[in-house]
Amino acid sequence: MIISSCSSTKLSPANILPGKWEGVSKKGKIIVLEFKTNQEVELIHGQVKLKSAKGKRKVVYELDQSVSPNRIKLIIYQYNNLTTKPKTLGMIYKILAPDTILIAIGNSAVEYPESFEKVSPKDKTILVKQAIAQ
Repeated sequence: MIISSCSSTKLSPANILPGKWEGVSKKGKIIVLEFKTNQEVELIHGQVKLKSAKGKRKVVYELDQSVSPNRIKLIIYQYNNLTTKPKTLGMIYKILAPDTILIAIGNSAVEYPESFEKVSPKDKTILVKQAIAQ
C-alpha cells in the first residue's frame, strides 16, 4: 500500500516517479534516474552507470514513505555471483512539483542521509522529469 505525504493522490510517488529524471549535481556530475513501472531502475551518476543487464545484474527500487524524509532504496542483484548478498544504495527524496524532485544519495558509511538539512548543499540534486518523446 502506498501512502503519500502529499494531499493529492496525483502527487503520490507511485504516480510521479515512473519515468526519466535528469539533473546536474553541485559537483558538476550529470545524474539520470529512470524509474520503470516494473520496479527496475537505471542510475547514471557522472561516469557510473548502474542498470539491469540481462544475465548479469538486476537493479530494482523500493519506496519507503513510512519515514520522513521519504526514501528510495536501490537494490543491486549480481547474477554472476549467487553467493553475494545484494548491494543497496539509499537516497532520500522530496517531491517539489509533479515534474521536480530533490534527492540526496547516501554513502557507504550511512545507508540513507538523515535529513536534507544535514546534507551538504553539494550533495543535494534537483531532478526534472523529462517529457516522453512522441
